[in-house]
Amino acid sequence: NEEELKKRIAEELALEQARRDAEAQKRLKQNQMYIQDEVSKVLERERTVSSEHLARAILRERAATEDEHTKSQLLAKQLEEKERELKKHETYYKEQLARLEERSSQFYKVTTEQYQKAVDAVESRF
Repeated sequence: NEEELKKRIAEELALEQARRDAEAQKRLKQNQMYIQDEVSKVLERERTVSSEHLARAILRERAATEDEHTKSQLLAKQLEEKERELKKHETYYKEQLARLEERSSQFYKVTTEQYQKAVDAVESRF
């Protein structure tokens, strides 16, 4: 009887140990699943934050590119206007130069004629 009692106690202890092991294994799996779930949540949050950061950076770059494009168009228009203005000035100065050359030519012609008349007058006296 004592043997049976020892055997029964040993079996109950073994069953209790098996139950504890099973419970510990169950808790371990639950903890692993919880940790895996938390890691997934953290990764998803990081992915979301990273995506938002990237989207903002892309929007900033697009805005900067648009600003540069607008500025370059404005500068191109200003340059074209300046070129038109310079061409007007060039045309005006060419006209003025042509007038001055014409007046100079006429002045030279008149001066030469007067000089020749003076030479002829002096020669006719002597």
